[in-house]
Order: sequence, then C-alpha cells, then structure tokens
Amino acid sequence: MSGVAHKDRTHSSRSPSCRKSLEICPSWQKDTNAPEFRQTEVGTRCHEALETGNDAALTEQEREWVAMCRAFRDSLPKAETVLHEVTLALPFAQKGHADTIMLGPGTKWAHLIDWKFGNNPQEDAETNPAAQAYVIGILDAWPLVRRVDVSYVYPVREEISTATYHRFQYEQLRTRYDTVEARCDEADQAWENPDWDLTPHLNPVPTWDGCLSCGRKGICPAVREKILPVAQRYHEAKGEVIPAAPDFSLVKNPEQWSKLMAWAPLLEATAESIKRHAVEFRLSSGVEIPGYALKSREGKSRIVAPNLAHEIAAKHGIDHENFLRSVDVSARKLLDIAGELAPKGDKAKASGRLEEALRDAGVLEPGGESFFLQRERVKSNK
Repeated sequence: MSGVAHKDRTHSSRSPSCRKSLEICPSWQKDTNAPEFRQTEVGTRCHEALETGNDAALTEQEREWVAMCRAFRDSLPKAETVLHEVTLALPFAQKGHADTIMLGPGTKWAHLIDWKFGNNPQEDAETNPAAQAYVIGILDAWPLVRRVDVSYVYPVREEISTATYHRFQYEQLRTRYDTVEARCDEADQAWENPDWDLTPHLNPVPTWDGCLSCGRKGICPAVREKILPVAQRYHEAKGEVIPAAPDFSLVKNPEQWSKLMAWAPLLEATAESIKRHAVEFRLSSGVEIPGYALKSREGKSRIVAPNLAHEIAAKHGIDHENFLRSVDVSARKLLDIAGELAPKGDKAKASGRLEEALRDAGVLEPGGESFFLQRERVKSNK
C-alpha cells in the first residue's frame, strides 16, 4: 500500500474503475490509445488540489468544486488517520487507487471517499462494483476494520452517493469480484482462439459508452454486427444502391435520431480504431493493403517557452513586430487571463472590458454561430 500522485497513477488491466465495464462485457479491454477527455484533465487538477491544498492551478469554478469537497470531508466524524491517493492491493494481483481513506480510532472503521468531477453519475455506491473492489482492498489491508463507509462525491452535480459495508459481507463481495475475474479469464482465452470460439455467455455485449473506451472495438465481431450495418446503409444511400433502410436525410422521428446520436461517438471511434490497427498491421507485417499506400508525415512542432523563443529569435534578427507575425493569439485565453489577473469580484467585468476594447479597435473578429447537439444530463430524483 502506497500513495501515488493522481497524475502518476498507473492502472491494472482490471482495476476498480474498469469493474463495471468488465461485468457487463468480459471481453472489454481498456483502449490505451484513446485521447484523454477534457473532464479527465479537470479531475486531475482538482484531485491534486485536494491532496496538496494548493489551488493555484484551478479555475474559479474548479475552486468552488474543491471547496465543496473539503466542506464535506470536514463534516465527517473525526478520523485518526487520513490518507490520500492510496494504492490498494486487490485479489488476483490487481491494484486500485483510492482518492481518500479515513481511518477511525483503533482502525475499527474506515471511510472511503471517491471524488467524481464529471457530469455523469456512476452506479450507486450500494451496488457499485468499483466501490466494492475498494472495500475488499481496505478490509484486506486493515484486519481490524469492521465497517467501511463509502461516499461518491459529485461536486459538479452537487450530489453524494453513500453506502456502508461490513466485514461479514466480505465473502459476498469476493464472490462478485471473483466471478468477474473468472469470466474475463475465459474471455481472454477465447480471444486468443483464431476461430473466435466464444461460448454464448461470454459473447461481447455492445454498449455505446463501454465500446467507446474499449481497445477491441476495431476487431470485435459484436461491435461490427451492431455498428457497421449503420455505416453500410449510409454508404449505400450515398451510392447507386437505394437501401431498404432510409437515408439519414429521410429520418424524421426524433426518437430514432436520439438512438442514432448515441452511437455517433462510437462510429467515429470505431473508424479511428480501424485506421490505427490497419497501420499497425502494415508496419508489423510489411504486407501492402490493396488500394492504400503507406505514407508518413512530420509531427507538428510547437514552441513550449514563448519568452525564451522571443529572446532567441531577436538574436537572429527578428524584431518584436515580426515575431508577432508568427503568433496566433487565442481570444478566449486572452479574455480568461484578463479575468484571472483582475481582483476578486471584478473578473467577469475585466474580461468584458477587454473584449469591448478589442472589438472597438477592430482587432477582435467574432466567430460565426454554429449549432450542435449535446447529450443532456439525466436528472436525479435524489
């Protein structure tokens, strides 16, 4: 058991955060090549602020969320020991990273807190497989603990999901944990079978959010069966063959559009996964793919220290005015900086004054309006 900074965490292949996906589909495998979501970056900053007490890297909104978390933590019964970013040993050589573990006097009770800075709630703490995996790790690490309270805190949603587990439930929790492990082991063995000999209860189960983060989506037959017919119908509708299913331009049912929109991110991710695996095949095997030539491009260079770059450029005869010709100024970032530098209570006004001045000078060109559909948050009845 050890503490690891949130940004430096490395996860087991079947870590607690993966348990729900693995329970739904034992063939699920984390996509290590997937890009990091913006909300993940926000969560990392907020977790580090909670761990260190330093809010310097946070935005005003993030400071409010972190303050809510601290207020909740301070409202809990007095703990004898408080541990942050705890690495727990789990069964089958897995490991998990707990955000905060509080231990009562004599380590007779523990309180697990998981800070969730996303917009979407997870399964309730009472039935959450990740929470139960952490509870197993805590009960194994501290033999004297008789009760583990769990709190999943969602500051963005202003919600808290809680549950209490007792040591007499250990065997029940282990049975669920071990069953998922056994099914995953069988699924992994089936994946190694070139004939794809999966028994019915091990067949992959496509879900739009689970498949989106799965590294096997580009080669998974279940995803192919569920997703590719949609792409195929679209392709045929744009060609000479009129499909039995309508072209997307003919869809007029809002419920049908809702279903199609839910699969759109997965279609995009599937296409990227197919491209990536095709390149890997071409590079590793040396076999050409008919109709596609292997090309390469230089990676995009970027300046990581603008001030130093300006000094060096000056020594090479580039004055300040010409240096600025190479710079693209982000209007949004510039206005945000104006707000950051302003006194508390004047941040929004300072940003507005700068924006007005830039507009008056004719150096701020407003962007054109665009429209998009954003997935709505499900309202909680809690």
